[in-house]
Amino acid sequence: MKTRFIRSIQAVGCLVSAFGVQESAHATYVNTGFLTSLEITMDNGKTYFAGGFTTTGNCLYDRLELRDTGDLSSSAVNGQRMYALILAARSAGRPIKLGYENTDGPGCRIAQVWVQW
Repeated sequence: MKTRFIRSIQAVGCLVSAFGVQESAHATYVNTGFLTSLEITMDNGKTYFAGGFTTTGNCLYDRLELRDTGDLSSSAVNGQRMYALILAARSAGRPIKLGYENTDGPGCRIAQVWVQW
């Protein structure tokens, strides 16, 4: 009985130590830097932004997206405002910077937009 108890304590100790050494992935907000060229495509309710930048973290395909549900916070209205700001900046020939959370992948969503006026 005592041996069984000791083995169960050892098993629990091994599990605790195994899970204790794993680092959790913390989200980091990163940005593309100011872009003067941007490719905009749409497909199945998603608008993709690519070109001139490489995404980091678990974001794949080197592109960012706005979904039909909106931005990173799932705000459709905020997503519409971001899209309008991006189009206005691009129409005026102004550089823009797109911010995103690098653990939102594989299809990372735009979280912030900066325009250099």
